[in-house]
Amino acid sequence: MVEIATLTQQDFVELQRPMTGFTLEKYISSMGKFNKKYKGKLILDITFLAKYLKNEKAIEKLKEIINRIKPEEYFFRDAQRKI
Repeated sequence: MVEIATLTQQDFVELQRPMTGFTLEKYISSMGKFNKKYKGKLILDITFLAKYLKNEKAIEKLKEIINRIKPEEYFFRDAQRKI
């Protein structure tokens, strides 16, 4: 299972606090590459945090990301996380 909750680099850094040099683009690309090689069922966990996924434009970007990763299954969660 892989997870996504943000759609911009700034939000990714704020929420995930990745190691230096690891970008949202690398994260998404890595999930897609992993899925191509993975023999199991890749599930994408999409967490809706109002601060990060808050408008129609964000939903369109999320659709693009889902199409890039190509998970066999995905589900949505509405979470209350304090930042």
